[in-house]
Amino acid sequence: MKGVFYTLLCLLFLSSCSEQKATHFDTVILNARVIDPETNTDEVLNVGVKGNQIASITKEAITGDVNIDASGKVLAPGFIDLHAHGQTNVENSYQAYDGVTTALELEVGVDTIQEFLAFREGKALLNYGASACQLAYRNKAFTGGETTKESIYNELTDSVAQEVLPENKFPLLKQYLTEALNAGAIGVGVPVGYLPKASVEEIEVVYSLAGAQNVPVFSHVREGGAIAFQQAIADAILNETQLHLCHINSMARKDISFCL
Repeated sequence: MKGVFYTLLCLLFLSSCSEQKATHFDTVILNARVIDPETNTDEVLNVGVKGNQIASITKEAITGDVNIDASGKVLAPGFIDLHAHGQTNVENSYQAYDGVTTALELEVGVDTIQEFLAFREGKALLNYGASACQLAYRNKAFTGGETTKESIYNELTDSVAQEVLPENKFPLLKQYLTEALNAGAIGVGVPVGYLPKASVEEIEVVYSLAGAQNVPVFSHVREGGAIAFQQAIADAILNETQLHLCHINSMARKDISFCL
């Protein structure tokens, strides 16, 4: 993942650079309220940038070829959106205004990771990445061939998404997911909430693969409330799998205690 904005993610990890003698940089951001949650930094500072790297974070006066007065504004590490279905520069341009510097499609993922990465390379406004879509690859496993669907939405509405995946197709599903991970997918997207007939055994196979590959699972869990979360957490524990629950389903509201 590339992009000038990536430098903001390094903010304050290079704090030792502030002791350097240099006072002139390519770009300086002056009088910014610098906030870094990890180090509890919250103060007005000046930031010097050389090339695409932060070279100095200091209270001292510095100058640059480009000088940006950030008085009254916040400078912080960029926000990372793990759940960005919009993966073109149209959507990214809006996210950038909100401080997002990395937009990842992880809940559902993509079914053509190599094509996705090639499409974004050198043209993306933000850092990017995606998980391997279990739903799309299980659809593909039904036919044992290439998917012809135009989008993940079409995969969601494909009739085979509503069918039980036979156990003799599990090896093919694992093969497709493994190929996607080797091609650069960031973990496995498990939108089982859209797969009402996905068996317990199928989901266990996917979690087991993720655990063996040491990659995370990102899941839109089943319907049913808290028990769906319990199932996902149990699968993750049993298979030693990293797990990110993408959101609380609306049907789980009955299980949430509200403190007013």
